[in-house]
Amino acid sequence: MRSISFIQLPEHRRLDCAIFTTGGQLIQLSLKKLYGSPDDSPDVLPLFPNGAVSARVTCIPGTSFRLLNDWRIMVSSGLALAPINKAVSTLYGRRWAGNIVILKYRQDDRREIVNVAASDIDMITTIVGM
Repeated sequence: MRSISFIQLPEHRRLDCAIFTTGGQLIQLSLKKLYGSPDDSPDVLPLFPNGAVSARVTCIPGTSFRLLNDWRIMVSSGLALAPINKAVSTLYGRRWAGNIVILKYRQDDRREIVNVAASDIDMITTIVGM
């Protein structure tokens, strides 16, 4: 996973997340925290100009196996207007429109979002692939 700094902010004011881009890459990207939101979620407006929807993943999809961390998957709410996601097409052979953003929750405090690390790539590709 390639790391790109989208913004130049101190570490305490940004979150690193994983993104399956419409351009065909899986990258780690730093986004600005939105203070005042319940979990200091990142500002994803630049990635989702038509809005976004999200789902929290607590178990491996299709099982009752609890994950060590909860994850949040964000996708475009304007799928008809979003370009095809080449990363998803290449990795999974599926057609998907728009970026996919993956956020990770703290293991010991499932209310707080923490940085996604390069070591999370296997878990991320498993969750998105299911």
